[in-house]
Amino acid sequence: MRVIITHELDARYSYYLDILRERGLSVIQHRVVDTVKDHVAINRVVDMILESKSDYTLFMSVTSVKILVDALRSRDIEPGIINGSRVVAVGPVTAEELLKNGIRVDLIPEKYSSYGLLDMFKNTDMDSCYGKSILIPRSKEASSILADGLRSSGMLVHEEYIYRLVPIPDGWSSIVDSFVSNDVHTVIFTSSMIANIFIDTLSHKMSNTSVSVIDALKSVTCIAIGPLTYKTLLAYDINAYTADEHTVEGALRLLLSLLAHKYR
Repeated sequence: MRVIITHELDARYSYYLDILRERGLSVIQHRVVDTVKDHVAINRVVDMILESKSDYTLFMSVTSVKILVDALRSRDIEPGIINGSRVVAVGPVTAEELLKNGIRVDLIPEKYSSYGLLDMFKNTDMDSCYGKSILIPRSKEASSILADGLRSSGMLVHEEYIYRLVPIPDGWSSIVDSFVSNDVHTVIFTSSMIANIFIDTLSHKMSNTSVSVIDALKSVTCIAIGPLTYKTLLAYDINAYTADEHTVEGALRLLLSLLAHKYR
């Protein structure tokens, strides 16, 4: 049986992969999307950073960090200039990317999601937030929940969509074969956007088979990385477990916990 994860894993996850193999499960790491940069929006963000126009800069992904770091360095500017604002990271992996590029991280929410960020700002001294500006460079497919919530708390929100996500058309054969042969144990969805793209793309890829993607996903274990991804799956009538820690590592820990419970 196979575990499909909509993310490419690096060496830090080898511990989890080894345990899954011991349980007789193989892992398919499938990158669902490619990133297309919006250079006009990127340059706007760089100009805002240079002009110190924001009180806060919020990073929702490693991708956003890498894009801006590359853009700054292409102008011979060290990324540490972002420290002119208070820097917020959605979670530890994004924070790690910031820190390794010399960017201080001032705030990380307890829950690594849009909801966790809203709770964090809600529980922060409002005198330090109300009327303050926050710059959020992110993907075009991002949910409006975060920006709307921050605006309702009195912050001046400036979102810039510095990239968009497009489906990768190739490399789906092993996924299709796994579902057609009823050889899928678990699917781990690593974002709401990716869940939508995965289901839509796979539905097209499997249109000439007798297998319904939605029905197939209902019959396997689905894990959502966080609450937004869970809600996206629920909209397809697909129930899912949600990791307590909204990271890839948190999702893998949840899977191991489910397996341990099963084999007790």
